[in-house]
Amino acid sequence: MSSSNEVVSAVRKLNSDIHQDATIMAESMAESFGFKSRKGNEDEETTLFQQVGATIGPSLVHFLGTKSHSEDPILIQIAFQTYITRYLCWLSTAWIASGGKERLGAADQSNTTQTVTTAWSALSHILSKHLQFDDAQLCSAAASKIVAGLADILLVAGCDGTRLQLCDALKQKFSEKISLLAKSGMRINKLIINSIDRGLDVVVIKPATVFDSMCMDDGYDDGERDKNTANNRVLCPTDIGLLQRSKGPNGGVRILLKPKIALESVVDNLDD
Repeated sequence: MSSSNEVVSAVRKLNSDIHQDATIMAESMAESFGFKSRKGNEDEETTLFQQVGATIGPSLVHFLGTKSHSEDPILIQIAFQTYITRYLCWLSTAWIASGGKERLGAADQSNTTQTVTTAWSALSHILSKHLQFDDAQLCSAAASKIVAGLADILLVAGCDGTRLQLCDALKQKFSEKISLLAKSGMRINKLIINSIDRGLDVVVIKPATVFDSMCMDDGYDDGERDKNTANNRVLCPTDIGLLQRSKGPNGGVRILLKPKIALESVVDNLDD
């Protein structure tokens, strides 16, 4: 059994690793490939731009396509952080990740009527057939998903490599780092399932949310702006947070670890 403190430590360590690895990968890929800036909006209507925008946010996609990255790949780094953060946040709570069958079984033990219990048992039997991934298979699938997502971000940023070339380069250089990130997400999944503290939930902040220092932190704070105004909106999430939800008359949500974000203003001083 684990505790909420262990989960907080694991999430904090994962956030640090994501930031560090995103920085290294962005700088390396910017050195290995050229970039061309897109000044118009024509490409933003493509399927790729729409797909990437649905994951990391349309504003970040816009800036990736219009800003220069050759000298300073900070936006690519932020986009890498965002994509990995959102994917691993999902992996940390997904039923399919390390414990799907255990969750189904635990739900089957709930205090319900015999009819409902029988129906749930039948549904659990069907669902369990789709939860046959072992940790190695799931880690490999997760790593492949991350590689593909990072390659798409590079294409949106105007990288002159093909998708296949970018995927190959990411795999050759960073397969170990990416696999370790996936394993960390799976470990957090297990810690949450086995925690003695119930109601734990990982969370990321959605793009375009108005900044609120009560429930989020700025991961790229330069200390020069008053963020608690209506004009300060979230560009994208950068770090996973951890909440604890409780039920009952005194129930509510307690923030154990604030999620971090990048504000839209982070792009103000970047070259076009």
